[in-house]
Amino acid sequence: MPQIRKFVESGGSVVTIGSSTSMAETLGIPVTNYMTEDGSDRKEHPLPQDKFYVPGSLLRIAVDTTNPLAYGMPDKVDVFFDSSPVFKLGPDAALKHTSAVGCLPGRKCSTALGVGQQYLDGGTAIAEASVGEGKWSCWVPKLLSGAAAWNFKFLFNGLYLGSAENADLNSRAAAPDTLQAVTETTWKDDEELFSSMRERLFTAAVGDVLDTMGFLHQFLPPGIAPLRQDMVVAGRAMPVLEADCFGRGDRRSD
Repeated sequence: MPQIRKFVESGGSVVTIGSSTSMAETLGIPVTNYMTEDGSDRKEHPLPQDKFYVPGSLLRIAVDTTNPLAYGMPDKVDVFFDSSPVFKLGPDAALKHTSAVGCLPGRKCSTALGVGQQYLDGGTAIAEASVGEGKWSCWVPKLLSGAAAWNFKFLFNGLYLGSAENADLNSRAAAPDTLQAVTETTWKDDEELFSSMRERLFTAAVGDVLDTMGFLHQFLPPGIAPLRQDMVVAGRAMPVLEADCFGRGDRRSD
């Protein structure tokens, strides 16, 4: 754990999912278990299963789309909840640069089958925090094969967020390179266009843009891959519909 803390403080990104979110306490992040009740000893205790039990269900959460972790996300998403942890932020969360990104905003958000769904009201499903120069994020949904596309947006946003820096796009003097990269939309010829694509773009970014435009399922299957990791293909594609035709051809003789 000390090595992980050093990694984050040096500018790394740590994304925790499900039970691995328990490392937050070790990193000094002010998030605790939300699913508790006060006992007779005036201490908080986890809710017993006869009061709260929600296995294998879909929950709808509200997303703070102003947070960089939620870049490209809608304001509401459905998540797969399977006895997952739910968090509450401590009173010193703001001082420790910790914020909620996805919340369970009330009873109407839940389509869960189980016992005690009302205890989920107001809980935090996704949170992020600054630790030194890096970022830590946690989310309760399990990342399953065939998961919704938004899962991967949260995942990759979290991975890139640690080393990201704030850029003032309104000031050319503050960040001229960033502003130029954002506003530069012209090119001289195809060679310059494709060269820029190879250097600046990557598959996930292009896929997100296409998804937003409504063009889904645009990725090549995993079996089609470059021969080497340094190979990149960028250019225009011409989709064609092909069908094999079988029949007796005409034979003409002179």
